[in-house]
Amino acid sequence: MLRMNYLFVNNEYIKIAAVLSTRLARCFLSVALLTNALHLSHVVMPLYAGQGQKAINNLAQWSNLIPCQLQQPIAFVLFCAHQERIDRSVRSNLYNALYKLAQTVQLCFSPYIQESTVLDGVHNTHLIASRVMFEMVINGSLNSLKNASAILYMEPDTRPVRSHWLDALADDVRGDFLVRGSIYMGDPQLILHPYLVQHNRSPSIAYHVNGNALYNIGDGRLLKLYVTLVKPWAENTFGRHLSAYDTDFWDFLFHISNFAVAREYIHLYQRTGRILNMYRTRWSLTNITRGRDVVLVHGGHPEQ
Repeated sequence: MLRMNYLFVNNEYIKIAAVLSTRLARCFLSVALLTNALHLSHVVMPLYAGQGQKAINNLAQWSNLIPCQLQQPIAFVLFCAHQERIDRSVRSNLYNALYKLAQTVQLCFSPYIQESTVLDGVHNTHLIASRVMFEMVINGSLNSLKNASAILYMEPDTRPVRSHWLDALADDVRGDFLVRGSIYMGDPQLILHPYLVQHNRSPSIAYHVNGNALYNIGDGRLLKLYVTLVKPWAENTFGRHLSAYDTDFWDFLFHISNFAVAREYIHLYQRTGRILNMYRTRWSLTNITRGRDVVLVHGGHPEQ
């Protein structure tokens, strides 16, 4: 009987300690919010033409791989670009998918915010819509991001591969950075030669940080870098709307003609092992997580 009581008391202490540690972690994050310290404040999922089902498939994974354990809830922004004659059933299905998530998932995100912009058919394409939406996210066009700190820009074909993936990414928001994401980690033969031939680009473009990344949009240097330096240089070099916003960062920062300016920013353009860009590559959960701290995989074809 004494042994049983001892175990019971021990278990109660363990439960109390777990509760206290959770509350302490949330207290520290609350202090960060109040003092404007760098933290992960928003997850932004951008959607343009034809991506509704990808987003629904993505959200379906979240109840199996719970995003958080100790996190203060983080705002979730569903940012839709559409034509005026929007397919209302797609939006309805998306919102239903959000609100049907398990309670353990919903506790990780608050509030849920819906933002939208109208793009005509010419602009509602991958190359142009992705750039327009990215620019709206970082330039203060969206009311929900006016006071944002760091955000996860999470495209619809980005899948969690471990539980507590939101905690891991929140933990990755530290130090001095503007962009932190993944270079291309898929099969080199599937992308490098065709892409370089088609776009007449340097092989070094393979090292660019993919657009699905963490962005420190609360730091004014990000907007200054993109609006006053990267975008004008890219439009003058490649033509308007003829290159992707994420490769533009790389092209500008690593072009020798920009060295005098780029050296002030290049250390803020960083890679993280938490996110992997597997564009067009087949991958399995077992192989991709072995020996890595990856929690999100962007693109590719996961084996069932």
